[in-house]
Amino acid sequence: MGRGIDTVDQSRQELHTALWSSFVKLEEVNGFAAENAPLSVKEVVEQLNDNMTNIPRPLLGIAVWSLLPVYLADEPPLHDLASLLDYLGIGGSRDAVKATYDQTKHPLVALARLYNIVDYSWNLAPHPDRNTARARLELCVLTPVQDLQEVVFPSEWPKYSRYFWGETTPLGASPDDRPKGASRRMTGDLRLPGKKAKPLQVTLDVDATLGGLGAKSTYEIKNTPFAECRGTLEAAKELGRPGATRITHERSIRFGPQPPSRPQVEMLAYWLQADTVSLVLPD
Repeated sequence: MGRGIDTVDQSRQELHTALWSSFVKLEEVNGFAAENAPLSVKEVVEQLNDNMTNIPRPLLGIAVWSLLPVYLADEPPLHDLASLLDYLGIGGSRDAVKATYDQTKHPLVALARLYNIVDYSWNLAPHPDRNTARARLELCVLTPVQDLQEVVFPSEWPKYSRYFWGETTPLGASPDDRPKGASRRMTGDLRLPGKKAKPLQVTLDVDATLGGLGAKSTYEIKNTPFAECRGTLEAAKELGRPGATRITHERSIRFGPQPPSRPQVEMLAYWLQADTVSLVLPD
């Protein structure tokens, strides 16, 4: 049984790395150890084509859309994304795909009709500390807040974001991090992308609130490879839009004593976007 679990974990890690690699500008990979370097575009496309039905569709959509500039740059295309685009429901001629891409370059906007996304905002926000990278994602979805508010609690993350999170275990007397005003500490298995990356047992310090109009958690993830990792995740009822919820997720990482490299910022972008859409959007 243990060997089967290892095989599943290895396969999941390979897909995790392929999804992350779609975010990375492969000509700039300084700062990555060789064993954790991103995959080539060819390797990424092969992994996505071979496993498209095993990857949550929102994550697959983000990865494919991130690869479109490469696909559209050459005639004929050097890398075949046609089957993936057809699977996602955004296929057609190469010219039609290019027209769609030119109109809206972010995957969540292009895929909005599949996932009831009615509003969207994404940015890599400046941080007062020049050695820290910060990213912020907002999604407004046509899902009642009561159905989404549990995703803000780290104890629930392994249920939805399986590429990043393994089991979490509360520390202390209470097994639940959900009561109003809760302050909890827990351990969890964090899986970062990389060919040889191993699960990290991290500690999460969480302050959570739960009310009639939504829920919010503020968290710090400790025992990571980073000098500091903090975030906030909120699910709030969208006023003026019955049945809609606004998800706001912000995460900042201080990578070390120097400003973050471009690949490090792209890792943060992948982590925040993939983590959030896994929590919020259906497969």
